[in-house]
Amino acid sequence: MDVLLIEIRKAIGAVQVYISMQEKAIVKIHKNDVEIICKSGAVWNYAFKDFSVQPNSCKGLKYVPNEGLHFRLALGEGETLTKWHPEIANDEDINHQLLTNKVSFHCAKCGYCITKAVIFGRVLPLPSENWEEICGNVFCHGDSTSSSTVALSPRVGDCLTCKTDYVLHTSVLDIGNIETKASTQLDDVHCSRCHSFLGSYEMHKTNPSSVVMLSRHRVLVKNSSGCIPGMTPQLNSRRWIENWIACRLVLMSKEKLCHRFIIQEHGNHCKNYACVWLLCPSTHILCNTYSMQSMDTGVWQKFVGQTMDEPKEQLQMYQTVKVLYECASDQDGKRILKSWASDNNVHPLYLHQQDCLSVLLILMESNASLPPSLQCSNGF
Repeated sequence: MDVLLIEIRKAIGAVQVYISMQEKAIVKIHKNDVEIICKSGAVWNYAFKDFSVQPNSCKGLKYVPNEGLHFRLALGEGETLTKWHPEIANDEDINHQLLTNKVSFHCAKCGYCITKAVIFGRVLPLPSENWEEICGNVFCHGDSTSSSTVALSPRVGDCLTCKTDYVLHTSVLDIGNIETKASTQLDDVHCSRCHSFLGSYEMHKTNPSSVVMLSRHRVLVKNSSGCIPGMTPQLNSRRWIENWIACRLVLMSKEKLCHRFIIQEHGNHCKNYACVWLLCPSTHILCNTYSMQSMDTGVWQKFVGQTMDEPKEQLQMYQTVKVLYECASDQDGKRILKSWASDNNVHPLYLHQQDCLSVLLILMESNASLPPSLQCSNGF
């Protein structure tokens, strides 16, 4: 079984094609499909959907040993592929739902309730993505001497919101339904039933009360009628987590007018996990079903030397973001961090430690799913 992987580069009107060759084969390119005739006599035909190519435009044809065939085609004239727009629930709608309903927070994986049912007196947006960094600059009018003791902490009955978390007073927690584990900066909060990571628990030195930060993509918010629309992540789906990270990168690139980010952990001593360079905020990938299954395992070697009982001639299209990355702990990563440190066009993306590790794992597995010759570019 040959594996077909296609990347549509609409910006330059090109289609990049990768085919893992298990045996000698004849590859025929037509306007609306590609046909692979194997030496054994098996014939595979993959129809293109929503786009076409120019068959006589083949360039860059090369065979890479133990990998497969690489070539590039021109995209058909007049093709209009749908541009991907990130979908994240409107913050104003979410704040309104939290303010007008008696709500409780639940583990997104098993549905276990982790808080008491509460009616919030105030639902306030936090000032920015890196709000913790500017706490020291906040003070009451006419009393600038108190700036060093101010912390943006919720009172009893408050809910503070940002792009990644719900920040609550710990009095709303159902202590018997959660467990805390010591971490590098903050204590992690886990569901006591399924032990899934839910957020972080922080005790302020200058404030006798504690706060809990629940990750918005790891908890469900329910009222008396059930889950509130727009606030129901699907934690069991890795694709949902990938989509959430992709949305954050694309939206931040538009808000900050930048394409380079440092994945950092929440806390006073922000630990760096990865340097990420957003190359293309919207690209299309097509592959056959078996190829996608192999991509999920993150092992390109599974593309080669295996067969299927039945042919799969359906190509599935996925809208993705394309990034370069480097682990911050590697030598190359440390070099990149040093060069990016004083660059105002580089912005941090703050996440919980577990989310930082999840992002790093997704990046590594996605990279490993590519042909080896395409896994590195310009030191990333």
